[in-house]
Amino acid sequence: MSVTEPVIKEIPELRVLSKREKGNFAATIEKLIGEICTCVSSPENQRNRVKTTGPIMFLCHDEEYKEIGADIEIALPVSGRVSVEDHRMEIKTLPEIKAVSVVYRGPYPGIEAAYNRIFSYIGENNLETIMPSRELYFNDPAEVPEEELMTEVQVQIREK
Repeated sequence: MSVTEPVIKEIPELRVLSKREKGNFAATIEKLIGEICTCVSSPENQRNRVKTTGPIMFLCHDEEYKEIGADIEIALPVSGRVSVEDHRMEIKTLPEIKAVSVVYRGPYPGIEAAYNRIFSYIGENNLETIMPSRELYFNDPAEVPEEELMTEVQVQIREK
């Protein structure tokens, strides 16, 4: 398990396919990722040459961790004409943000270390956080050992 040093990044706006709902933390994230990936890989979207343009991400709209009743949004950067049948799924543009970012390597249950590093940095530098935070998943737990999972955590900020 490792966490990089925090850096402040300007993150450009991003066109994404997104779905948001409340539910059990881990189960809802897994479910929404599956639904988003199924939508992108549908025959119609493949005919339309829909492409993913970045890693799948989790946007956390809660101020603090909740195991049950978590406000979860999964988003996948895409290009092309996306056909969406699920009325709760949408194409939207995530705004440009400034964020404190770290890259965490290790099993998902240990990701708290990344947040601790970010929030220490935010406190030391007198910064203010803005929700939602983002987690970008660079690889798939079905394809790599959990100790090799790479996740970038981004917490949006503004200077006080």
